[in-house]
Amino acid sequence: MQVPVVKTPLSIIALFVALIELFLAYPVTQLEDIERLILVVFMTVFPFFVAAAFFLLLWHKPKNLYSPGEIAEASVIERRVAAELKVEELEQEIQRLRQRAIPPQATIMTPAAAAELAKEIGQTAQSDVKA
Repeated sequence: MQVPVVKTPLSIIALFVALIELFLAYPVTQLEDIERLILVVFMTVFPFFVAAAFFLLLWHKPKNLYSPGEIAEASVIERRVAAELKVEELEQEIQRLRQRAIPPQATIMTPAAAAELAKEIGQTAQSDVKA
C-alpha cells in the first residue's frame, strides 16, 4: 500500500491538527479532574483556533496557500503577484489623493444643515432683491 504524499498547505495543516489530537487522546484518559478538563478544553478549542488562523491567512495572503505543483507555470504566479502589488500601490495612491483632496478638518453637512443653509441663502437673496 502506497502512503499518499502530503503536498498542499491545507493538507499539512490538517495533518498537524490530526496528529496533535491523536497524541493527546491517550493522555486524556490517564488524567484526573482539572488536568483532564484543561486538556479536553484545549483539544476542543485548538482546531477552531487553527481554522481561524487558516482563514485569516487565506483572506490576507491567498497566494501563500498554493504549492508549486498546483500552478502550471511560474509566470502565472509572477503575473498574479505583480498584479496584486500594483493593486496595493493604486489603493495607496487613491488614499493619498483622497487625503489631499479632502482636508481632515472638512466636515460633512447633514441634510438638515444643508436645508437650513439653503433657507438662509434664499432669505439673503430675497433681501438683496428687495433692496
